Formats: sequence, C-alpha cells, structure tokens
Amino acid sequence: MILVKFYQKVRSALAWRKQNLRAKVLRCWILHLKSQPMLSNQKPAIVFAPHPDDETLGCGGMIALKRQQGVPVWVVFMTDGQDSQFNHERIKTIAELVEIRKHEALAALNTLGVQSSEIHFLDLPDGSLPALPEAKRQQVVEQLVELLKMTHAQEVYVTYRKEIHPDHQETYALVRSAILQSQQALELIQYPVWANWRPQQIDFKAAEIENVYRLAIAGTRDKKIQALDAYRSQYLPLKPGAKPPLPPGFLKWFASPYEIFFKVPDQ
Repeated sequence: MILVKFYQKVRSALAWRKQNLRAKVLRCWILHLKSQPMLSNQKPAIVFAPHPDDETLGCGGMIALKRQQGVPVWVVFMTDGQDSQFNHERIKTIAELVEIRKHEALAALNTLGVQSSEIHFLDLPDGSLPALPEAKRQQVVEQLVELLKMTHAQEVYVTYRKEIHPDHQETYALVRSAILQSQQALELIQYPVWANWRPQQIDFKAAEIENVYRLAIAGTRDKKIQALDAYRSQYLPLKPGAKPPLPPGFLKWFASPYEIFFKVPDQ
C-alpha cells in the first residue's frame, strides 16, 4: 500500500512537471517568436473584468502605464467575486466576502493610478453570467453600452474569448455585443488570464493567434506586483490547512516584464 501511494505521488509529480514544461515552452514561443511589440499610446481605455483581480492579472501593467502618462482608464467589474471562498471561519456572509473583494479591487486600482470614480461594479453574482436570462442579459449589454458612450474610451480590454472560466467567456460575449450595439469605432483587445497560466488552453487555429502582441511593462511591473498584493483573499489561505482560490505557482506568471494581448481582427 505504501509503495502504491509512493508510485502515485511520483507519477503525479512527473505529470505536473511535464505540464509545466510544456506551458513554459508555449509561453516562450508566444512571447518571443509569435508576438509583435505593442507600443504604448495615448488612447483612453476601458477594461472589463469578470471578477476583481482579473484586471490586474491580465493588464495591470498596461493600466499603470497609461495612468502614469495621464491617459484615462476606466475599469468595470462584471461580477462580485462571491464564489472565491467557501466556509471560512471569519467570513460569516456572502455580503461580507463581496465587500472584502470590492475593498481589495479599490486598493489594487488605487496602486495602479485609477481613481474610485473611474471604477464601476455591476455586482452580478459570481458564476451567473453564462446563465443570465435573455432579458437580464440585454439589460447588462445596455449598461455596457452606456459605459462605453459615457467614457469615450477608444480601446476596450476584455478577457480572452476562449478562457476556460465561463464568466470570462461570457464577459467577452457581452462586451462584444455592447460594442456592436454602441455603433462606435472601438479597438477590442483581449487579455489572457487562465490561458496565460496554461497557454495550452489557447486556440492556436483562431484568428487571434495571428494578432498577438507583447507590451513591455518593465517600468510599471513593480506597481502591478504591489497591486496584486492587495488581493490577499485570492492567494493566501484564509485558515490553516485550506488552499487559496488561486493555484500554487499561478501568480508568478503575471510578474513578467511583458503582458500579452490578442487584438481582434475586423469581422
């Protein structure tokens, strides 16, 4: 029995190393061979995040870079992040967890240079986006249209459309619909989150892979890391023996001096 457990442990460790090595190779290929440089610009931007932390993970360096140059950036959180912790001894209600995540988001974005007046919380329940009734979905799209028109943003950042998390996929779909309904000439740019950690999830046959860009964020990398530190509920175990919501080794892939973006070709 002891030998069987030992064999299973070794096998699991080898499988993890193989997966990790493959991820490293794919990431290096995307970053150094497939992508092209993305230059910083003065275009006002709006970032749509499925959950509090996605905006900093995927494009915190870009946000800080634009704000450092005085370029307006707005951030919209689609859901309240209530599914990130369960049965925690110090968190008695869902409302308390939602407030924690909102406070973390405000602190992170303050570090990146975004004022609270430029931050919008739609407060949809975490995990609910794919199952929104049609009437509610249209209501959300109309909210997004209003935000697009109110901000006068020229660039729209949203999560990669084929991320494994359903909320990430649906955030892309909702934002895409809002852009079409707004009838504005906006540049839609996707940022990977889970697909950055595991690039095997990227659809290498999709048009996006021919439009991969890398943005150098060396000058704002420290701010991004500091902003990520604000999301303590996501990377620290909140009680002895518990696992944090984000898996081990996840955050290190977002401390790179580059951020990866997919520009959506005209359709």
